[in-house]
Amino acid sequence: MKKILVIGHRHYPEPDAGVVHLKNRGCEILHCRPFAGDELPDPGTVDGVVLTGGPQMVTEREKAPYLDAEMEFAMRIIDAETPLLAICLGAQMVAYRLGARVDWHPEGAVAFGFHEIHPTSVADGLFPDNFKVLSGNAQGFETPTGAELLASGTNWPNQAYRIDGHLLAFQFHPEVTRGILNNWHEVMAHYVGRPGAQDISEQNEAFARHDPTLKKWYRSILDEFFDLDVAG
Repeated sequence: MKKILVIGHRHYPEPDAGVVHLKNRGCEILHCRPFAGDELPDPGTVDGVVLTGGPQMVTEREKAPYLDAEMEFAMRIIDAETPLLAICLGAQMVAYRLGARVDWHPEGAVAFGFHEIHPTSVADGLFPDNFKVLSGNAQGFETPTGAELLASGTNWPNQAYRIDGHLLAFQFHPEVTRGILNNWHEVMAHYVGRPGAQDISEQNEAFARHDPTLKKWYRSILDEFFDLDVAG
């Protein structure tokens, strides 16, 4: 049984779709929430890590000092070549720790809703054609030195990167369920009306249309990235 550590940054009303899929594949999920006082484990005790998104900002770490410990932990995971999947804030943290710039959008834009991303030439079929993904971010990352940019977007040009075969990072959120999106509509309502944000009805329509493809894709990514047994 593979042990997958999920480092969380907020409380959600239900498990995200990635956690549910990993459990269904027989993985043991180890939840760690440093923002709530949890201590990070020994990196050598886990078979993979998901560094999730959250409301914290890399540029405001004085409000969330535990992020520094998480970034150092991520570097140890990378050095050990243990698979690390970093999502949104997680992708920004890794990029920042590797020397890349993380900051607000220069024109004050956010990303809130479904947007199309565009694979780069090195993505090697990683993303479907006309792929629309769910985003919820006010900061973005530059691609760190030594990483391959896998996908770009419109307002936020850097959407995915990887390093070798053991670090995969997404600016977008393939893990968000309907229940979590409902929660977002409450806690991120102040994003609506800003450049790059869709209104709630548009997001609901897009979720119904695009989420099945997004979730199918994400399940296949988890299977391959964490080398899971898909027999049966």
